[in-house]
Amino acid sequence: MRAEGGKQKAEVPPCRYAFCLLLFAFACATAPQPPATPTSLPTAVVEAMCSQMRTEGMTSDLRVVKTTQPLVNAAVLKALAEVAFYRGKPVAPLAPVASLPVEPASCSRYMIDAVNPRRDRDAMVLQFSSPFSNPYTRRQIGVVARLSLGDESSMWYWIPVVEHKGSWAPGSPLILAVHD
Repeated sequence: MRAEGGKQKAEVPPCRYAFCLLLFAFACATAPQPPATPTSLPTAVVEAMCSQMRTEGMTSDLRVVKTTQPLVNAAVLKALAEVAFYRGKPVAPLAPVASLPVEPASCSRYMIDAVNPRRDRDAMVLQFSSPFSNPYTRRQIGVVARLSLGDESSMWYWIPVVEHKGSWAPGSPLILAVHD
């Protein structure tokens, strides 16, 4: 400390500035990368919905749409915010992601190209969105599943997925409060 005109002034050594700058640069350089997403919807994710349907007492086969669908909209994002107990500003709907193949599972003997209201009116149809990052939960990706009778009376689910040793594992499906 130096005395100047009766006041004491503290000096900060230049090496402290350099250390703070280096620490800041290191923190910026090692910011976490967004999670990777699968290149197809794995059987394990479809199997998680099969298990959910068996738990809910459904014994019939499902018709599963063979490619992911553009299911993510403002209503789905609002329901995701409610599940995550998010109370901030609403998030704009995500841009549509390219369609991915859906791998078959034990309850998906009937893989279909699209919902046909005439053919599927009395059948349970399962559709999935492409995997996307949940905007209300840090570093969580997942898919939205839509289960409907034909194309009506739908139930919506959020299924978080994580990568573990090169394969994708689903979490438990969560029911979303989506009204369409």
